[in-house]
Amino acid sequence: MPDPDEKPDQTPSDAPLNEGLELCANCGTALSKDEWCPILTDTDADGDLVIRSFCDEGCKEAWSDADSSGSRSA
Repeated sequence: MPDPDEKPDQTPSDAPLNEGLELCANCGTALSKDEWCPILTDTDADGDLVIRSFCDEGCKEAWSDADSSGSRSA
């Protein structure tokens, strides 16, 4: 039985392209794989790189504002 806490051994370059749609990190809107989306890079609690995608610049700015003010918990 696989460990539920184990991270998948995939990088963005080898991740399956037909896997579920990515969601906006701020509002949760499904993102189109055929259109450019603004992104931010971040690190998680373990220091691993996290790439956050957004549906538009407004959501990217809102996420950044909440992150810098400490009002976002995730």
